Amino acid sequence: MRMTRRHRVVPIVCCVVFCWRFFAADSVDAVPDSRDRIAVHSGISVTPSVAVPERTPDRQGDLANSRITTIGDVVERAQLYPGLHERHEAIADLGDSHEPLAELALVGLLYDEDPRIREAALESLGALGSSGAIQGLSYALNDPNDLVRRTAIEMLVELGTPDAIGAMAITLTDPDRDVRLTAVTGLADTQSVMAANVLQSFLSDTDSLVREVAAEYLNDMPH
Repeated sequence: MRMTRRHRVVPIVCCVVFCWRFFAADSVDAVPDSRDRIAVHSGISVTPSVAVPERTPDRQGDLANSRITTIGDVVERAQLYPGLHERHEAIADLGDSHEPLAELALVGLLYDEDPRIREAALESLGALGSSGAIQGLSYALNDPNDLVRRTAIEMLVELGTPDAIGAMAITLTDPDRDVRLTAVTGLADTQSVMAANVLQSFLSDTDSLVREVAAEYLNDMPH
């Protein structure tokens, strides 16, 4: 039977529709969602299979009423949410998760322009207590904000490990007297020999009050 022009057109149209649907489906799958975009900018690969434990009902935060929330969701809230309270809650969740991705995200938040966010990130890094967290806390001892530096000192003192105590030696040259006094008090609280060695260096501080406080604490510490 001879094909008419109409009969020849129908298969061509069907082929075009099929190809369009096939490539359109691939295009939809290729569009990154918000978690993929934040992974690109933060350098963190968001893995939906890694989950944060559910928060207990007596604690505040977005996780209180959810059964499973991925680390990627929490990272996105910590980095991108406009509200300070929401970001603080997400940062606290990262500190509770004890996941490697959380550590990376918290260290990244030490570059945030808001010093309150940097302080919150330091507190969560202190909660993690890992070697990477100590490196992040040590980095913050050079922060331009004195309150952030004092928070970093407090977190290192709470950890009290040799690496944490050793990192505090940089506070000897801190330009702010109150920061140096915070370091002196924190070192004395650890009651460790290593801390006493760092305290010895504060006896040469340019400020008389820092020297006096350091000497007083050294007299009460074990030798």
